[in-house]
Amino acid sequence: MQSVWKHRDTLLRRRYGSLGWVGLPNVVTFQILFPLISPLMDFLMIVAIAIAGLQRHYHGTSYSMANLLRIAIFYAMFLAVDYLTCVLAFVLEWKEDWKLLFWLFWQRLLYRQVMYYIAAKSVFAALRGRSVAWAKVERKATIPLEH
Repeated sequence: MQSVWKHRDTLLRRRYGSLGWVGLPNVVTFQILFPLISPLMDFLMIVAIAIAGLQRHYHGTSYSMANLLRIAIFYAMFLAVDYLTCVLAFVLEWKEDWKLLFWLFWQRLLYRQVMYYIAAKSVFAALRGRSVAWAKVERKATIPLEH
């Protein structure tokens, strides 16, 4: 986000080529906007499932499961595209350990929520005008070198 802000004058400017037309818009879309919108989408999905459950409870046999089924189908399609994209990345990086695909499920379920929090916290800090600097690691040269 700091990099996008620093180079905001290059965004969507022809003279900066792919940086202005591909690189920075990609960062804005996938690293800032989507992490801010995604928790809302997850919340709306949970609300839709809860509403469907309540309607089923109160309307009994007259309730149609079509809406709930539609939600499940779209979410399954989303997950399928996500997995296929990852498989394609593994095909392109053929030396990668394919066992890592197992962690994609857990990333989708748990890690993503942590990243939403971090993205929201970063955006709100930036909107407040709070400057965040990169921490400098003090080098002590205390690791022994063995020959």
